[in-house]
Amino acid sequence: MEESMIKEYQISGIHPVKEALKLEKTFTKVLIQRGLINPDISGIIQILKEKEIPVQYAPKVKLDKTSKINHQGIIGFTSPIEFCELDDILEEAIGKKEAPLILILDGITDTRNFGAICRTAECMGVHGIVVSKNGTAPINSGTVKSSAGAIFSIKIARVNHLLDAIHHFQASEIPIISFTEKAPNSLYDYSPDSAGAALILGAENSGIQKKLITVSDNHIKIPMYGTIESLNVGVAAGMVLYELKKKFVQTAQ
Repeated sequence: MEESMIKEYQISGIHPVKEALKLEKTFTKVLIQRGLINPDISGIIQILKEKEIPVQYAPKVKLDKTSKINHQGIIGFTSPIEFCELDDILEEAIGKKEAPLILILDGITDTRNFGAICRTAECMGVHGIVVSKNGTAPINSGTVKSSAGAIFSIKIARVNHLLDAIHHFQASEIPIISFTEKAPNSLYDYSPDSAGAALILGAENSGIQKKLITVSDNHIKIPMYGTIESLNVGVAAGMVLYELKKKFVQTAQ
């Protein structure tokens, strides 16, 4: 099952990749044979740059292992889902007559963590998730599996720059909350705003980008009582979403 799912998300060959780009197919990345000189592929690379689609270069042996058909030096990896717009997430909340609850994920590159976060977010009634086109875990068969299929049930927006998404939500008067261990305020003491919240979670090794923290409206930490100073981001997401969802429900009553 795993292998067939992976094949489903691949487009191999120069002409198929070209046609997929013309049809605005969503690519998570494109793998190109290192050192290959081909005018058709050079043209595709230019289109990929314009669309800000990540490109990776690899030796031919890797492409041969990745695709069992004639790849001609290029393999595109497509998403099993259609990404939405930021306003689609807001409309999801409006349609349910709920305060928007949004996740903004900064630099989450592990597919299992990303999938687990999607699963928890769907269970906790999150209206949508926002990720960056670059530096984010691909949505592939591993993500589908670790999310238990939740990625098909939750709205996911993919943007060029997370900062733009933050400004978009702030223009809709939605508070932006960064979760960082250096924050002065505790999750337990936070009182949710009736306008909802967009929560920023960062990767375990690098955390949230400083520029995103700077523009956030609030900074919150998860209280820690042991000797280890950080949590797995998937676990942290579960703790944050459960606690905030409980507060939102209590506020609405």
